[in-house]
Amino acid sequence: VKDPWEGDVDSVILDSSNFTSYIKSQKLVMVEFYQSHCGHCRQFAPHYAKAATILKEDGIPIAKVSLDNPANHPFAQQFQISGFPTIRIFKDTYDSDKNNPLHTMDRYDTEERTTDAVVQHMRTLGLPPKQLTSAAELDAAVSSNVKYTADEVKVLVLGVFADESSPNFQAFKDATFGRLAPTFVWVNDPALAVKYLPAGHTGDAVMVITDFTDDPKGPLYLLPAESLPDVDALFRFVEVHSGPLVWHFADALSSQVTQGKVQRFCWAFVDKATDYWAQYDKALREV
Repeated sequence: VKDPWEGDVDSVILDSSNFTSYIKSQKLVMVEFYQSHCGHCRQFAPHYAKAATILKEDGIPIAKVSLDNPANHPFAQQFQISGFPTIRIFKDTYDSDKNNPLHTMDRYDTEERTTDAVVQHMRTLGLPPKQLTSAAELDAAVSSNVKYTADEVKVLVLGVFADESSPNFQAFKDATFGRLAPTFVWVNDPALAVKYLPAGHTGDAVMVITDFTDDPKGPLYLLPAESLPDVDALFRFVEVHSGPLVWHFADALSSQVTQGKVQRFCWAFVDKATDYWAQYDKALREV
Protein backbone atom coordinates (compact mmCIF):
# COMPACT_ATOMS: atom_id res chain seq x y z
CA VAL A 1 0.00 0.00 0.00
CA LYS A 2 1.45 3.34 -1.04
CA ASP A 3 2.37 5.70 1.78
CA PRO A 4 0.04 8.73 1.35
CA TRP A 5 2.64 10.97 3.02
CA GLU A 6 5.32 10.03 0.52
CA GLY A 7 6.54 13.04 -1.42
CA ASP A 8 5.34 15.59 1.14
CA VAL A 9 8.43 17.77 1.24
CA ASP A 10 6.90 21.13 2.20
CA SER A 11 4.88 20.42 5.35
CA VAL A 12 6.86 21.34 8.46
CA ILE A 13 7.25 18.36 10.80
CA LEU A 14 6.69 19.25 14.44
CA ASP A 15 6.87 17.25 17.64
CA SER A 16 7.07 17.81 21.36
CA SER A 17 10.68 19.03 21.08
CA ASN A 18 10.17 21.88 18.61
CA PHE A 19 6.44 22.67 18.63
CA THR A 20 6.38 25.70 20.92
CA SER A 21 9.53 27.30 19.58
CA TYR A 22 8.37 26.95 15.98
CA ILE A 23 4.87 28.34 16.59
CA LYS A 24 6.38 31.24 18.52
CA SER A 25 8.59 32.09 15.54
CA GLN A 26 5.71 32.31 13.05
CA LYS A 27 3.03 34.92 12.41
CA LEU A 28 0.63 32.32 11.05
CA VAL A 29 0.72 28.53 10.76
CA MET A 30 -1.77 25.71 10.27
CA VAL A 31 -1.05 22.46 12.13
CA GLU A 32 -2.56 19.05 11.41
CA PHE A 33 -2.58 16.45 14.19
CA TYR A 34 -2.90 12.99 12.64
CA GLN A 35 -2.35 9.27 13.06
CA SER A 36 -1.06 7.03 10.29
CA HIS A 37 -3.80 4.39 10.66
CA CYS A 38 -6.60 6.97 10.35
CA GLY A 39 -8.47 6.61 7.06
CA HIS A 40 -9.52 10.27 6.92
CA CYS A 41 -5.91 11.33 7.57
CA ARG A 42 -4.68 9.12 4.74
CA GLN A 43 -7.25 10.57 2.34
CA PHE A 44 -6.37 14.12 3.36
CA ALA A 45 -2.58 13.64 3.21
CA PRO A 46 -2.01 14.39 -0.52
CA HIS A 47 -4.34 17.41 -0.37
CA TYR A 48 -2.48 18.79 2.63
CA ALA A 49 0.91 18.19 1.01
CA LYS A 50 -0.14 20.02 -2.15
CA ALA A 51 -1.51 22.92 -0.09
CA ALA A 52 1.83 23.13 1.73
CA THR A 53 3.67 23.47 -1.58
CA ILE A 54 1.29 26.16 -2.86
CA LEU A 55 1.28 28.16 0.36
CA LYS A 56 5.06 27.99 0.65
CA GLU A 57 5.20 30.35 -2.33
CA ASP A 58 3.07 32.81 -0.31
CA GLY A 59 5.30 32.51 2.74
CA ILE A 60 2.56 30.78 4.73
CA PRO A 61 3.72 27.55 6.40
CA ILE A 62 1.60 24.58 7.27
CA ALA A 63 2.82 21.85 9.60
CA LYS A 64 1.90 18.42 10.90
CA VAL A 65 2.27 16.46 14.13
CA SER A 66 2.08 12.67 14.28
CA LEU A 67 0.31 11.30 17.30
CA ASP A 68 1.73 7.89 16.53
CA ASN A 69 4.64 9.18 18.62
CA PRO A 70 3.85 8.72 22.36
CA ALA A 71 5.87 11.83 23.15
CA ASN A 72 3.24 13.85 21.29
CA HIS A 73 0.24 12.40 23.12
CA PRO A 74 -0.05 15.35 25.57
CA PHE A 75 -1.11 17.50 22.60
CA ALA A 76 -4.42 15.59 22.57
CA GLN A 77 -5.51 17.11 25.88
CA GLN A 78 -3.84 20.48 25.28
CA PHE A 79 -5.69 21.10 22.01
CA GLN A 80 -8.91 19.15 22.67
CA ILE A 81 -8.16 16.46 20.10
CA SER A 82 -10.86 13.79 20.08
CA GLY A 83 -10.60 12.59 16.47
CA PHE A 84 -8.37 12.72 13.44
CA PRO A 85 -7.34 14.67 11.57
CA THR A 86 -7.61 17.63 13.93
CA ILE A 87 -6.46 20.97 12.57
CA ARG A 88 -5.58 24.06 14.55
CA ILE A 89 -4.40 27.47 13.34
CA PHE A 90 -2.00 29.59 15.37
CA LYS A 91 -1.80 33.29 14.54
CA ASP A 92 -0.01 36.29 15.99
CA THR A 93 -2.57 39.05 15.50
CA TYR A 94 -2.26 42.58 16.84
CA ASP A 95 -4.36 41.68 19.88
CA SER A 96 -2.80 38.27 20.64
CA ASP A 97 -1.43 37.78 24.13
CA LYS A 98 2.25 38.65 23.70
CA ASN A 99 3.09 36.53 26.76
CA ASN A 100 1.65 33.41 25.11
CA PRO A 101 4.20 31.76 22.80
CA LEU A 102 1.36 30.02 20.93
CA HIS A 103 -0.31 33.37 20.18
CA THR A 104 -4.03 32.93 19.33
CA MET A 105 -5.43 29.53 18.39
CA ASP A 106 -8.35 28.95 16.02
CA ARG A 107 -10.13 25.70 15.32
CA TYR A 108 -10.40 24.59 11.70
CA ASP A 109 -13.51 22.44 11.88
CA THR A 110 -14.73 21.67 8.39
CA GLU A 111 -15.60 18.60 6.40
CA GLU A 112 -14.14 20.19 3.26
CA ARG A 113 -10.61 18.78 3.53
CA THR A 114 -9.29 19.74 0.11
CA THR A 115 -6.24 21.56 -1.21
CA ASP A 116 -8.35 24.48 -2.43
CA ALA A 117 -10.15 24.85 0.91
CA VAL A 118 -6.92 24.94 2.90
CA VAL A 119 -5.21 27.35 0.49
CA GLN A 120 -8.17 29.74 0.34
CA HIS A 121 -8.59 29.74 4.12
CA MET A 122 -4.94 30.45 4.85
CA ARG A 123 -4.59 33.07 2.12
CA THR A 124 -7.60 34.90 3.51
CA LEU A 125 -5.98 34.91 6.94
CA GLY A 126 -2.41 35.65 5.90
CA LEU A 127 -2.18 37.69 2.72
CA PRO A 128 -2.36 41.51 2.82
CA PRO A 129 -5.56 43.25 1.69
CA LYS A 130 -6.03 43.37 -2.06
CA GLN A 131 -5.29 46.57 -3.94
CA LEU A 132 -7.94 47.48 -6.51
CA THR A 133 -6.86 49.47 -9.54
CA SER A 134 -10.10 50.60 -11.19
CA ALA A 135 -13.48 51.97 -10.20
CA ALA A 136 -15.13 49.04 -11.96
CA GLU A 137 -13.13 46.58 -9.86
CA LEU A 138 -14.18 48.40 -6.70
CA ASP A 139 -17.84 48.39 -7.74
CA ALA A 140 -17.59 44.63 -8.37
CA ALA A 141 -16.08 44.10 -4.92
CA VAL A 142 -18.92 46.07 -3.35
CA SER A 143 -21.51 44.09 -5.31
CA SER A 144 -20.12 40.72 -4.23
CA ASN A 145 -19.27 41.58 -0.61
CA VAL A 146 -22.05 43.87 0.60
CA LYS A 147 -25.22 41.98 1.60
CA TYR A 148 -28.11 42.70 3.95
CA THR A 149 -30.84 40.08 3.90
CA ALA A 150 -32.75 37.99 6.42
CA ASP A 151 -30.01 35.34 6.44
CA GLU A 152 -26.87 37.11 5.18
CA VAL A 153 -25.08 40.23 6.43
CA LYS A 154 -21.77 41.22 4.84
CA VAL A 155 -19.83 44.47 4.53
CA LEU A 156 -16.72 45.67 2.72
CA VAL A 157 -13.92 47.67 4.35
CA LEU A 158 -12.35 50.13 1.93
CA GLY A 159 -9.04 51.87 2.52
CA VAL A 160 -7.67 54.83 0.59
CA PHE A 161 -3.94 55.32 1.07
CA ALA A 162 -1.36 57.44 -0.71
CA ASP A 163 1.61 55.63 0.83
CA GLU A 164 1.93 51.89 1.53
CA SER A 165 4.70 52.56 4.05
CA SER A 166 2.57 54.90 6.16
CA PRO A 167 1.38 54.12 9.71
CA ASN A 168 -2.18 54.41 8.43
CA PHE A 169 -1.71 51.60 5.91
CA GLN A 170 0.18 49.46 8.43
CA ALA A 171 -2.73 49.72 10.87
CA PHE A 172 -5.10 48.72 8.06
CA LYS A 173 -3.00 45.62 7.29
CA ASP A 174 -2.65 44.70 10.96
CA ALA A 175 -6.41 44.99 11.53
CA THR A 176 -7.22 42.43 8.85
CA PHE A 177 -4.36 39.98 9.46
CA GLY A 178 -5.64 36.67 10.78
CA ARG A 179 -9.31 37.53 10.18
CA LEU A 180 -11.65 35.76 7.77
CA ALA A 181 -14.20 38.56 7.63
CA PRO A 182 -15.03 41.18 6.69
CA THR A 183 -13.15 41.63 3.42
CA PHE A 184 -10.63 44.50 3.33
CA VAL A 185 -9.59 46.14 0.03
CA TRP A 186 -7.78 49.37 -0.75
CA VAL A 187 -7.04 51.86 -3.50
CA ASN A 188 -4.13 54.22 -3.99
CA ASP A 189 -6.08 56.78 -6.05
CA PRO A 190 -9.00 58.43 -4.19
CA ALA A 191 -10.64 59.19 -7.55
CA LEU A 192 -11.48 55.48 -7.80
CA ALA A 193 -13.52 55.68 -4.60
CA VAL A 194 -15.13 59.08 -5.07
CA LYS A 195 -18.68 57.67 -5.13
CA TYR A 196 -18.15 56.21 -1.65
CA LEU A 197 -16.20 59.04 0.01
CA PRO A 198 -17.84 62.11 1.53
CA ALA A 199 -17.92 65.08 -0.83
CA GLY A 200 -14.69 67.04 -0.68
CA HIS A 201 -12.81 64.43 1.35
CA THR A 202 -9.03 64.51 1.01
CA GLY A 203 -6.26 62.34 2.41
CA ASP A 204 -6.26 58.76 3.63
CA ALA A 205 -9.52 57.12 4.60
CA VAL A 206 -11.06 53.90 5.90
CA MET A 207 -14.73 53.26 5.24
CA VAL A 208 -17.13 50.46 6.08
CA ILE A 209 -19.43 50.06 3.09
CA THR A 210 -22.75 48.48 4.00
CA ASP A 211 -26.32 48.21 2.79
CA PHE A 212 -27.77 49.33 6.13
CA THR A 213 -30.11 51.88 4.58
CA ASP A 214 -32.41 51.60 7.64
CA ASP A 215 -29.74 53.26 9.79
CA PRO A 216 -30.02 57.07 9.73
CA LYS A 217 -26.21 57.25 10.04
CA GLY A 218 -25.56 54.69 7.28
CA PRO A 219 -25.02 53.01 4.98
CA LEU A 220 -21.43 54.37 4.63
CA TYR A 221 -19.31 54.80 7.76
CA LEU A 222 -16.09 56.84 7.73
CA LEU A 223 -13.42 56.16 10.36
CA PRO A 224 -12.41 59.39 12.16
CA ALA A 225 -9.07 60.61 10.78
CA GLU A 226 -7.37 60.55 14.18
CA SER A 227 -8.05 56.79 14.43
CA LEU A 228 -6.39 55.87 11.12
CA PRO A 229 -2.99 54.86 12.61
CA ASP A 230 -4.57 53.14 15.65
CA VAL A 231 -5.10 49.49 14.77
CA ASP A 232 -7.32 48.74 17.77
CA ALA A 233 -9.55 51.77 17.16
CA LEU A 234 -9.78 50.83 13.48
CA PHE A 235 -10.67 47.23 14.25
CA ARG A 236 -13.30 48.17 16.83
CA PHE A 237 -14.84 50.69 14.41
CA VAL A 238 -15.10 47.97 11.77
CA GLU A 239 -16.65 45.54 14.25
CA VAL A 240 -19.24 48.08 15.37
CA HIS A 241 -20.28 48.89 11.82
CA SER A 242 -20.10 45.37 10.38
CA GLY A 243 -23.60 44.66 11.62
CA PRO A 244 -26.84 46.64 11.64
CA LEU A 245 -27.83 48.58 14.72
CA VAL A 246 -30.88 46.32 15.08
CA TRP A 247 -30.46 42.68 14.09
CA HIS A 248 -33.48 40.61 13.15
CA PHE A 249 -32.25 37.38 14.69
CA ALA A 250 -32.02 34.27 12.53
CA ASP A 251 -30.17 30.98 13.01
CA ALA A 252 -27.98 31.74 9.99
CA LEU A 253 -26.81 34.98 11.64
CA SER A 254 -26.37 33.72 15.22
CA SER A 255 -22.58 33.51 15.17
CA GLN A 256 -22.25 37.03 13.75
CA VAL A 257 -24.60 38.42 16.40
CA THR A 258 -22.97 36.76 19.38
CA GLN A 259 -19.25 36.72 18.49
CA GLY A 260 -16.65 39.45 18.14
CA LYS A 261 -14.64 41.94 20.17
CA VAL A 262 -17.62 44.23 20.82
CA GLN A 263 -20.14 42.41 23.02
CA ARG A 264 -23.03 44.66 24.04
CA PHE A 265 -26.59 43.49 23.52
CA CYS A 266 -30.13 44.50 24.30
CA TRP A 267 -32.44 41.65 23.37
CA ALA A 268 -36.02 42.48 22.43
CA PHE A 269 -38.42 39.58 22.00
CA VAL A 270 -41.25 40.81 19.82
CA ASP A 271 -43.71 38.93 17.64
CA LYS A 272 -43.30 40.29 14.11
CA ALA A 273 -46.93 39.43 13.40
CA THR A 274 -48.17 42.01 15.88
CA ASP A 275 -49.22 45.55 15.01
CA TYR A 276 -46.63 47.11 17.30
CA TRP A 277 -43.60 45.34 15.77
CA ALA A 278 -42.81 48.36 13.56
CA GLN A 279 -42.99 50.66 16.60
CA TYR A 280 -40.45 48.54 18.50
CA ASP A 281 -38.18 48.39 15.48
CA LYS A 282 -38.28 52.17 15.03
CA ALA A 283 -37.70 52.84 18.71
CA LEU A 284 -34.66 50.55 18.87
CA ARG A 285 -33.06 52.30 15.89
CA GLU A 286 -33.35 55.63 17.68
CA VAL A 287 -31.36 54.47 20.74
